[in-house]
Amino acid sequence: MPVITASEFLDLLEQIGCRHLSGVPCSFLSRLYERLDADERYTYVPAANEGTAFALVAGMMLGGTESALLVQNSGLGNLVNPLTSLAMPYRLPVLTFMTMRGWPAADPEEPQHEVMGRATVPLLAELGVPHHVLPETVEGAREMLARVQEERRAGWPSFVLVPGRIPGERLSAAVSPATEPEFTRGEAIAELRRLLPDSLWVSTTGYISRDLFQQGDAAENLYLQGSMGHASAVAAGIALSRPDHRVVVIDGDGSALMHLGAMSTVGRISPNLVHAVLDNGTYESTGGQATTAASTAFTEIATACGYRRAISVGTAEELRAAARVLQAPGSVLAHLRIAPRSPAAGSRASGSVSVDQLARRFAAHVQGGQHAEAPEGLAGNPVRLGPVGGR
Repeated sequence: MPVITASEFLDLLEQIGCRHLSGVPCSFLSRLYERLDADERYTYVPAANEGTAFALVAGMMLGGTESALLVQNSGLGNLVNPLTSLAMPYRLPVLTFMTMRGWPAADPEEPQHEVMGRATVPLLAELGVPHHVLPETVEGAREMLARVQEERRAGWPSFVLVPGRIPGERLSAAVSPATEPEFTRGEAIAELRRLLPDSLWVSTTGYISRDLFQQGDAAENLYLQGSMGHASAVAAGIALSRPDHRVVVIDGDGSALMHLGAMSTVGRISPNLVHAVLDNGTYESTGGQATTAASTAFTEIATACGYRRAISVGTAEELRAAARVLQAPGSVLAHLRIAPRSPAAGSRASGSVSVDQLARRFAAHVQGGQHAEAPEGLAGNPVRLGPVGGR
């Protein structure tokens, strides 16, 4: 596990001339991001997803600016396309610092990291991408970065794998302005549940799924851990299959931004779906780093993509006043402006029920036995999706 501090890490970057960074946050790097915000030597550009960050860094390098990106290996899939079809054939030596979630073994409550945790190193090796594990000492890291720079001079992109949390003293948090919303994440979820009873619920990764679980576990709830940015598409698929049900997806601003193009698909098919985006302007579960939501008009994007209705509210009262819009048929975007920090969200659902059990429980509830006699395919009976815990 690395013992290099966040301050020492930034000093190492300065020594190789790298002062411009982009990426998607990871809780392993929360102390590092705090220092990036406070250190005038560095410029950090938050990206909607890892592939965008990678392409942005490639562009900065083409423009003559030494740059690197900070990501976690759960987002390696988003990197593969620009890595293999941009950096490698064009010989652009992009430098990536990637935290290793689920490596060497995943936490039992974080099964979403298990597959990529064991696949990251073999995948990089199969792609022929140079990769190094960050040493535990500053001197060791300095020597490793010297080797990385030699690889990069030959035109190779290179990965530095960060095996654990980078430590550092916590910096004082800035005082929040009095104008910030007081509507909390938990209050927003509770009000949605009250206004949209008898719905099916899909919640995105992070604190949103924890809050929904804590407010009352039920078979009609599908809590997603991982698969960040894909909750709206999963919910749209459910709504498309079961138009007799109202489906509500509770998204976050960071999650919605990660794969914003999904909104075009939702708008095109316009299923019986409420897409609620809880916007606190931050990646709260990784330490509160800023998203790009402040410059994004979610309601205007939704309308332009074909959603039938779109609203933006900042209080429980405003949300109640929009009840008829939420309950109208077709696709609805509900942009909920919430406080940047909310009370603790509690434990993950996977601490009580395995995620594959959650999927089958949800499928059984949704299908209600109506397709048990389907002659073909797997979807007609949840049992056909495979055994719990199987491979």
